[in-house]
Amino acid sequence: MKNTRISISALIAAVLALCLLLCSCSGKVEVDVNREPSRGLSFDKTSITSKTYTLVGIGLCKDRDIVVQSSKDGMPVTSVGEMAFRGNNGIRSIVLPAGVTNIGSSAFAYCKNLRTIVFLGGLAHIQNSAFRYCTGLTEITLPKSVISIGESAFSHCTKLTKIHFG
Repeated sequence: MKNTRISISALIAAVLALCLLLCSCSGKVEVDVNREPSRGLSFDKTSITSKTYTLVGIGLCKDRDIVVQSSKDGMPVTSVGEMAFRGNNGIRSIVLPAGVTNIGSSAFAYCKNLRTIVFLGGLAHIQNSAFRYCTGLTEITLPKSVISIGESAFSHCTKLTKIHFG
C-alpha cells in the first residue's frame, strides 16, 4: 500500500510538471529585435517616382526568423506588398521596422508557421486578409499608431486568443 502511494504521488508530480511546461510554452518565438537585418529579401520601389521601398517577398533569404531592414539604397522601407509572403510556411517570426506604415492585402496569408510578429511602431494600415489563416499566431500586439484594419485581416487565425492594442 505504501509503494502505491509513492507511485501515485510521483505520477501526480510528473503530470503537474508537464502541465507547467506546456503552459509556459505558448508557441511564441522569442525574437531579438536588435539582430542584424535578414539578407536576401526582395524589395521594389513603391512607385516609379517614389523614394520609398516595398518589401515584396522572401527573395533569396533563408532565415526563418526575419528582421526587415529599415531602408534600402538610402530610402525607407514603408510597406509590405500584397501577397509578399503568402503561403510561406518557412517563416516563424518577422520584425517590421518603425517606418513600415502599411501591410498589403494577403501579405502573410496562409503562413501557417508564423508565430510572432513584432511591429517597431509607425504601422497605420493592415489591409484585407493580411494575416488570414496564420494558424500559428497566438498573440499579437498592435502599435497605437494603427488607424485601420481591413476586412478578414485575422480571419481563420484559430489559435489567436490575444490581441493587444497600443
